[in-house]
Amino acid sequence: MYSGKVIGMGNIICSMNHFHRLDELPRDNDILLIDIEIDTKHQLSETTHFAFAFTKKRNVILLATNK
Repeated sequence: MYSGKVIGMGNIICSMNHFHRLDELPRDNDILLIDIEIDTKHQLSETTHFAFAFTKKRNVILLATNK
């Protein structure tokens, strides 16, 4: 959000409505790829690590984060 408005690029809108909590990994949606992302910020900010899974049904699952 910026100035209280939802922002995004093109048809990708940053909204928490697009995120859903999973209690377990789906059995009918195999993981094809696991990737990591490191947000190192700049100078005084903390570093954040994320692990994501990309599934057969083209979903992205956040597996872990250190935040």
